[in-house]
Amino acid sequence: MIRSFVAASLIAIAACGGSSSGTADAPVIQLADAPPPDAAPPDAFVCAAPNMMCGLDCLDTRVDEANCGGCDMACQAGAACVASDCACPATSFIPATVTPSGFDPVQAAQGVTLAIGIITAGNAVHALLVSYVNSDAAANATMLNHDYDLSTITPPNVPTIGAGYNVSLQTQSFDASYVVTAGTVNFTSACSVGASGTLTNATFKGATIDLTSGTLTVDPNGCTFTVPTLTFTVGKPCPTPV
Repeated sequence: MIRSFVAASLIAIAACGGSSSGTADAPVIQLADAPPPDAAPPDAFVCAAPNMMCGLDCLDTRVDEANCGGCDMACQAGAACVASDCACPATSFIPATVTPSGFDPVQAAQGVTLAIGIITAGNAVHALLVSYVNSDAAANATMLNHDYDLSTITPPNVPTIGAGYNVSLQTQSFDASYVVTAGTVNFTSACSVGASGTLTNATFKGATIDLTSGTLTVDPNGCTFTVPTLTFTVGKPCPTPV
């Protein structure tokens, strides 16, 4: 701990007539609030167990997907680090029906709209990711009432359907993420404020999704799960055409 010290005060005492030598008394330098002579230095940083130093970072390797059970021991895409072990979800965490949460984020960039359906399951939060070109666009808008074969569309080309497992809303990151690599999606609405439709015979494949940079990479060895049918409404209802 850094202490602040009071500056030294210099007191010069003139000689009094009673001095036998006739020489003035030497000045006295008095230090106020001086530090203890054996004061300990500041405490050094300690990365306490069960955390582990990986490079310059103190990490909990029991739950860190990039360092699961040890430094640089990354899980495959779609797996979460649980008790120092990489684990794929036992069952689908996406329900058969996804409805608006009331705070679904919808954002657009470079002509593509991303709507994120927030799914709550007890204390956990998951997400359904739906990207498309909204119907407000003058050209290349995602068609409504049309079956898109997602096996023929390479992400991040649109439309794309993805999912996030155990979402952190503060950091906009997931413990595990997925993208649909096979199946059919049919939109009944797709506008600047939200989208709705049906997903059929969908195969979700583990992928690396970065919402900040907008990058998406499918892992061929990633975790996989299937959803027979999913009806979704994400964001807000689209305005009725006049």
